[in-house]
Amino acid sequence: MIYAKTGAKINIFIGDRRTGYFKESLFLHPDFKFRYEFPQGWRTANQVQGVVGISANQDAMIQLTLAEGSSHTEAANGFFSQQGVVATGRQSANVNGIPASWGKFSVATESGELRGLAYFYSYDSKIFQILAYGTAAGWSANEQAATNSTKSFAKLTDAKAL
Repeated sequence: MIYAKTGAKINIFIGDRRTGYFKESLFLHPDFKFRYEFPQGWRTANQVQGVVGISANQDAMIQLTLAEGSSHTEAANGFFSQQGVVATGRQSANVNGIPASWGKFSVATESGELRGLAYFYSYDSKIFQILAYGTAAGWSANEQAATNSTKSFAKLTDAKAL
């Protein structure tokens, strides 16, 4: 498993509905005013360290957490410069109107190679990190769903959800 550099553990993703809840595969966080769509059919959980989703075949995972750094670029640089992480296709641009940096990565582990995507969003004075990854064998079947999901981070504007 890849561990994100998240700094101090803060109970921001669990508790009452203000700190995040699911409507099917859509995760809404009223306090932080964001929404995030996990792939259909994935098992999801709102945990203390973040929000996670696991593919039906348990060969891919997405985790949404807070990241260290003063910008999405700094957080991305920190992640992609970790020992053992091989980065490709790094980019920065606005995604859904939110400044972001992302790229693909691979990393060798004791149980085999993992491949994935890492997205970092600067939003509302916080840096959000989304890691989507899976086994080398299973990644091709999950990559498109994970890509669509990592790009779904957006401002929560629904007055009823807020």
